[in-house]
Amino acid sequence: MLSAEYSYQIFETYYKKAQEAERKERFEEAARLYLLAGEAMLKTAKKATGETKAALVRRSDKLRRMSELMEEGRQAKERKEKEKEAAISRADAPAGEESGRLWQSVRKPAIGFDDIAGLLDVKDSIRRRVILPRLHPEVYKTFRRSVNGGILLYGPPGTGKTMMAMAIAREVDAEFYSIRCSDVVSKYFGEAEKNIRSLFETARSAKGAVIFFDEFEALGAQRGSDSPVMNRLVPELLSQMDGFGAAEGSGLLFLAATNRPWDLDNAFLRPPRLTEKIYVGLPDYQARLYMAEQAFEGVPCQEGMSPEVIASRTEGYNGADIVELCGVVKDLAIGRTIDEGATSQATQEDMNEALRRVHSSVQKEDLERIKAWERGQGIR
Repeated sequence: MLSAEYSYQIFETYYKKAQEAERKERFEEAARLYLLAGEAMLKTAKKATGETKAALVRRSDKLRRMSELMEEGRQAKERKEKEKEAAISRADAPAGEESGRLWQSVRKPAIGFDDIAGLLDVKDSIRRRVILPRLHPEVYKTFRRSVNGGILLYGPPGTGKTMMAMAIAREVDAEFYSIRCSDVVSKYFGEAEKNIRSLFETARSAKGAVIFFDEFEALGAQRGSDSPVMNRLVPELLSQMDGFGAAEGSGLLFLAATNRPWDLDNAFLRPPRLTEKIYVGLPDYQARLYMAEQAFEGVPCQEGMSPEVIASRTEGYNGADIVELCGVVKDLAIGRTIDEGATSQATQEDMNEALRRVHSSVQKEDLERIKAWERGQGIR
């Protein structure tokens, strides 16, 4: 017990010093101290049991992410000092005008709903929530049905949440702004709130726009977290979301994706912010079959090495796992082809070997935590 208490005291020392270093924008020092605090927290976790241990491990992971964020901040600060043109532009801006990152939408996605295997219930929910109101605005106006608010796509990793967001942007023919935490926080570190305001202002100026935050838990974490920057950023993000798409027919849509919905600040989950919460789950048999058929279309395969067999033996795999497994099967056949100097077919043995190498990356504990979070949100 003494050892655990001592480890926790070390954690507190490093953690307080890390916060102080971050406040003074000594990011390299803050990165090192957050990492040391996380290591001390992990040592404390090893002496604990049950939910307490799990909570301490999660805290340690969070501190490690903060260390990575500080390192990104250091690099961004160096880049910022070298960007003389941008600095001059900001200095010459009219009085009272706030600077921030200049945002550009990515090329309109080429991926549509038809390109995504399975997830029929997800597509139906999105058509009802996003597509139909834009196709039949007069009907929704007649029934006084407001469809304001954003959408949270949640579920285990590798299930296609990012692809689904891209498909939504294509379906509604909107500008697509794909944002990660480092885009907001690290590019001009210390100006995170200005970057958020600049992003939403840019999106509002477009005829139709989709703002998509991937790994949203990194930005939308519960307040009272380890970073003073995040504690300032969350209220600004909430404020911008309140006004995003407030006007009927604005053509603006806010999307967020996360593997860890339980880490989000509850304020994001209340209307009119992330009004709709859509679970993007593991692919069913038909979806796994479609992915296998696409992967082996035109590939020389021995009889018995069929997409149906792959689909039947990959229950519990996510889409990324199945892509990796199919790639291993091909690699084995490619290796023989190169060694033998003649085209070799992918075989049943190749698939068996691939299944031994590639296992589901989905953690049972994460699926259980998602179900527990759904119960807490009243989601059925």
